[in-house]
Amino acid sequence: MALVCGLCAAFFALPASALTKAQKVQAGAVLFRSKGCDYCHGKTATGTAKGPSLTHLGWWRWRGSRLAQQIENGGRKMPAFGDSLSRDEVNELVIWMRSHPHPQAQAQSGQ
Repeated sequence: MALVCGLCAAFFALPASALTKAQKVQAGAVLFRSKGCDYCHGKTATGTAKGPSLTHLGWWRWRGSRLAQQIENGGRKMPAFGDSLSRDEVNELVIWMRSHPHPQAQAQSGQ
């Protein structure tokens, strides 16, 4: 019976809306690596010559909807990813990016 329930869980995964914020942050981190975002933005999202740092977006002036628009439609030198990411995936990436603390808070805590 447990095997059958496990198989059912695999086929009927929870929708992204049922995930907790912490689970969405984790899912965004996994997507960042698996979708190749780290190629331009660096493995720790601190930026490279190809793309800017994303670690400041938790306190930056862009709202989540603006970040989602940038991911979906691209802009400046960033390609569009709207055709290769679902709305839930874009949302998870935005939640992950916005989860980074303000740099001053990091400095004060000694991180």
